[in-house]
Amino acid sequence: MMKKWLWVTFMGILMTIMTACGSGGSGKLASTEEPVVKEGKTVVTLSMQKSNAFYEMVEKKFEAKYPDIDLQIQTSTDFEKYQKTTNAAILSGKSADVFEISSLPIDDYVSKNLLLNMDDSMEQDKTLNKSDLQMNILEPLKVNGGMYAMPSGFFLRAFVGDGDILKNTNIDEKNWTWQDFEEISKELMQKEGGSGNERRYALANDPPEMLLQEMVVDNYTAFVDHAAKQAKFDSPLFTEIMQQIKKMYDDKVMTSEPAEVGKQLFYSTVVQSPADLINAPHTLFSNPLLLQKPGQTGGMRIIAPSRFAIQAKSPVKEDAWKFIAFLLSEEVQSLQER
Repeated sequence: MMKKWLWVTFMGILMTIMTACGSGGSGKLASTEEPVVKEGKTVVTLSMQKSNAFYEMVEKKFEAKYPDIDLQIQTSTDFEKYQKTTNAAILSGKSADVFEISSLPIDDYVSKNLLLNMDDSMEQDKTLNKSDLQMNILEPLKVNGGMYAMPSGFFLRAFVGDGDILKNTNIDEKNWTWQDFEEISKELMQKEGGSGNERRYALANDPPEMLLQEMVVDNYTAFVDHAAKQAKFDSPLFTEIMQQIKKMYDDKVMTSEPAEVGKQLFYSTVVQSPADLINAPHTLFSNPLLLQKPGQTGGMRIIAPSRFAIQAKSPVKEDAWKFIAFLLSEEVQSLQER
């Protein structure tokens, strides 16, 4: 089990390393290729792991807005194949004009000047309302001060507790640890069980390796030296975390088994919209309490699931940027399919 946890966490950290910030170049290379024109339209290629109803709708609306552009979406049904083939295409300068880069080594591409820095395009674009772009989210995603991978959106990971049960519990959420979490949960579970109610768990539905990955990501800098691209999986802190998780599952504070809504003391939930911040917690508890996750700093974690880059050698960089800007527009962000 310990080896399994280590492997899953390593994969999670590897994904984070590939998408985190680092050093890079300007990405402004001249293209020696001519734009592809089909039936009088300039072809812009978009490569992504898989499409869905949202991107199919975006394609239709984008081409309706720019009738002189033919947006062609290229997809792959296999995640590993997409990574391998896209990586090879980027390194050779033969990739699609725009491509999904979320699971690829952004830093390496930037250092080799393979990606376009979109800062100037974003600053000069008059179709975008800069006040709507959430620059406090975009700034931390920059690489060497440049926007080389643009998120199509983001969501939050919130930690919610049962406010009715926790109202008399003293939780120092800014400083509490997973050890504190275990002790508090055990006390609350004992009280609930003693009143004749059905047993409740602190957390349910997720296997221990999932919690381990979450805890490592929440404490990224303690386990990863990003500059050296090294992970510290042999540290005493990492061993301590693994032992802590195992103990909580052995003691039945947590379970990987499914539990009905209301049978947990806490939930880790996704917030995809402002309405979710109100609605999601209230579907879990009648009196939800938003908390900072144990051992986490800085409040809710911000996650950008999909990020797109423009090939530096693309002969249609301006048209490719039009697609990125369209993705960020209010029209697209408000689509029901999203």
